[in-house]
Amino acid sequence: MLGSIEQEKETLVAEVEPLRELKTGIEEITGTGKTVLPGVVAIKKKNLETVKEQAKAYTVNRDEIATLRERSAAVSRREQRADQREQQLNKREAGLEDMQNQIIERYNRQLRLNQLLEKAERDGKAKDKQIADLQAENTSLRGQIRSLTAQIDQIKGELWSRINDLTDKLKGAYTSLTNIVKAVGMLKYDKEDGYKVDGLTKKQERLIDGVAEYGAKWAKEDGFPEMAEDMEKHIGISKGIADTIEPPRRQISRGWDMEL
Repeated sequence: MLGSIEQEKETLVAEVEPLRELKTGIEEITGTGKTVLPGVVAIKKKNLETVKEQAKAYTVNRDEIATLRERSAAVSRREQRADQREQQLNKREAGLEDMQNQIIERYNRQLRLNQLLEKAERDGKAKDKQIADLQAENTSLRGQIRSLTAQIDQIKGELWSRINDLTDKLKGAYTSLTNIVKAVGMLKYDKEDGYKVDGLTKKQERLIDGVAEYGAKWAKEDGFPEMAEDMEKHIGISKGIADTIEPPRRQISRGWDMEL
């Protein structure tokens, strides 16, 4: 673009230069003599021959000289237009130079951006490796967690089995305690089966009631409220205790032990 502007300027200069030379010739013809009196022009001797030559040229080229001033004015106008055009071209050249500087600046910015992108890509690859390492570690940890979870589930199963076993044993113990408390209560409150003891002292009666209260208290705290209520409100001889205090009679018949 700048080369085409320079070429256009050179073309304008080549076109205007002959016109400028013609204008200079006109000025030389009009500036040779000097007016000393009205109607009298003094010419230096050294310029006399030049004036004579110019006079001859005037005679030969009278028609051309007659229009020389008009051509001079036209030359001035064309020269002025050429100068204006040159100024416009200079402005365009300055504008193009500014655009070129902007292009260079944008190119440099693009170069810096590419460098930043390359750095970001390198950093991204490093982060990808870090992420891959973390994912591998996470996979390993998940495997360890699954193994530990399986072990915990196994231990929990064993613990629950032991807890259930102990719960059953505890329930059996409280069942036995309930039977004992109710049997002891028969010593004070029985009216039908002959277990009531007449003439109990206050301490003895209080001891019988205290045994029932004590058993009910612990049954409630250990999660057996039904047994606690049974101890507080009922008396009686359980089948197990009855079998203990009155074992069934045995008889032998045809080689077999039989309970009656």
